[in-house]
Amino acid sequence: MRSFLILIVLLSVAMVAPAAPSTNPLFSDHMVLQKGTSVPVWGKADRGEAIRVSLMDGSTVVSEASTEADDKGAWRVNLDTSKAPQTPLELIIAGTTTLKASDVLVGQVWLCSGQSNMAWSVQGAKDAEREARQANYPQIRHFEVPHTSQLLPSEELKGQWVVTSSQSVGTFSAVAYYFGRALHLELKAPIGLINSSVGGTAAESWATDESLKGFDEFNIQRAQARDALLGMDNAVAKYRVDLKEWEAKLPLHADPKLAESYSSIDLDTKDWDTVTLPRQIEATDPDFDGSIWYRTELTLDAVDAAASISFGRVDDHDVTYINGKRVGGIGNDNDGAWATPRRYDIPAGVLKPGRNMIAVRVFDTWLAGGFMGAPADMWLQVGTKRHSLAGEWKSKIEHRLDPDQKAIAAQRPGNPQNAVNVPSMLYNGMIHPLKPYAIAGAIWYQGEANVNRDKQYRSLLPAMIQGWRTAWDQKCEPVIAGEAGRDFPFYIVQLANFMEYRRDPNFNTQWAPIRDVQAHVASTLANCGLAVTIDIGDERDIHPGNKQDVGKRLAAVALAKAYGKKVPFAGPTFSKLDIQGNRAIVTFDHVEQGLAARPLAVPEAGDRPNVYRELVTHPSPVKGFAIRGEDGKWFWAKAQINDQRTIEVWSDDVAKPVAVRYGWADNPVVNLYNSADFPAVPFQTQP
Repeated sequence: MRSFLILIVLLSVAMVAPAAPSTNPLFSDHMVLQKGTSVPVWGKADRGEAIRVSLMDGSTVVSEASTEADDKGAWRVNLDTSKAPQTPLELIIAGTTTLKASDVLVGQVWLCSGQSNMAWSVQGAKDAEREARQANYPQIRHFEVPHTSQLLPSEELKGQWVVTSSQSVGTFSAVAYYFGRALHLELKAPIGLINSSVGGTAAESWATDESLKGFDEFNIQRAQARDALLGMDNAVAKYRVDLKEWEAKLPLHADPKLAESYSSIDLDTKDWDTVTLPRQIEATDPDFDGSIWYRTELTLDAVDAAASISFGRVDDHDVTYINGKRVGGIGNDNDGAWATPRRYDIPAGVLKPGRNMIAVRVFDTWLAGGFMGAPADMWLQVGTKRHSLAGEWKSKIEHRLDPDQKAIAAQRPGNPQNAVNVPSMLYNGMIHPLKPYAIAGAIWYQGEANVNRDKQYRSLLPAMIQGWRTAWDQKCEPVIAGEAGRDFPFYIVQLANFMEYRRDPNFNTQWAPIRDVQAHVASTLANCGLAVTIDIGDERDIHPGNKQDVGKRLAAVALAKAYGKKVPFAGPTFSKLDIQGNRAIVTFDHVEQGLAARPLAVPEAGDRPNVYRELVTHPSPVKGFAIRGEDGKWFWAKAQINDQRTIEVWSDDVAKPVAVRYGWADNPVVNLYNSADFPAVPFQTQP
């Protein structure tokens, strides 16, 4: 997740019509046009100028349409590409001058959007070198939308279509590419992938302004966006005032005397807790927000060389001391502090031969917090010698935010120069300029930035989807060959497993409720679908490397739902619950030839956390089920497959079960699949 300089364009400035035809950058060399009967091509010209648009196969006209520019210089035609060949064509736009786009293909175009897991590149994902060597797919093209947020809907767009090759594929969205590759191989058709995604972004920033009406909780940010219309200088000045007022309401900074005491080398810490780092604060304190101090000692033989210290990512803010001297820190002035790896140079004279004390104050404002990296990220280096800092530390809570302070913390003012999460601004800058380019549908990998807001997300996500569909207005236009008309297919990646394994099935999971919303929207909103990734995540990395299976599972949904292929596309999905004495009988849909429990390897000692080993060796053929009795407490359950569609679930601790869960954790250990090797959808029943 990176920080971006946001360009604010004020669309109230009158636009001067061009003196010759111009068009959207999507209509350029190497483009992929959607195969269909009503495919828009549009642009600008002089008022009243005659425009003829031709799709040519050599000297043969494949499709052609004419129009005149209106009073504002805008023009649009619709081409029939339903009978276009799959060989390279030429698009010609003729007016007072002529524009040409060469190497044009007609096939299937998909919009690929979301946050960092959609933005994640092939070169940053699993098996990057091998995948690049094998990327000989010239009929797959990728268009990356530059990161831009806008206060008002913008027509401005930059970018270019890039043909897939070993040299180019590394920068493509990995999920989009593997999705497109699977479609290409199955459909034997050209594929166009429009990647419009930004790391760390919430769903509301991708929603149309109209679709957010009724979401009063966004009014503060909306007001700030309106203030930005006064001019960036005024907006930044107001932001700085607002930020100081916000900071003053929270204990973001340590008292200087307390900091001097807690960072002192001689402090008595016998009443401090012992913790193992790296670890999230929520590992032992699920609802914690506030400040915590951490201390550890390190003995050095020599300190006569350049030195530095690293912790990996620290969420959200830190101040780091060595022997009572401040050596670094990242605070609230950094919008992306939570995602920024910590590495500080240590000034000469701070370290001493013998005993050295390292103290870190961490302030967490919301969601998961603490030391978020891997053990290998934590070290102190002197010269070429590196000392690990992973392991036991002492810790002490300085301040715990009360409910009122938590509410304040969640309302942090947004920087207008980095306004990617202001409602509607990414839609305005990165989705609106694409419409009405004909597409087969959209794939969506997002939700991490809306964790802990699942109740809101349940109405926000469908509102966003419907807003896009209204903007495109593709309803009843058969843009997918052979279809009578589809209303903008929209396929969702359910969040992968992430964060620590938990012994307690009653732990207050943050990610399971968002996954449940994603499954609910995919199953209840027309023409939606779900790709489950609960089995291919990473405990320590919010960006799991396996993007190949994500793309394949999305493609299976598209092939089945959008293209009518008779292929498996979903894993076992909860259908109904029957209580029979002390047993719960769970029935599933989408089992194909039947349910299956995939064996899980038992790790060697030290390979994975002990909690994982406990869960994977739990005496149950099917892992990941929990069961609840009338007292409201959940217990890990034993589960066995009864027949093709049903599983029997029970626990010796629950005499009268009332509800069942499966995969209901941030990072569950699960092994239920169908015969087509699709993982079961996590679920929770209601009593």
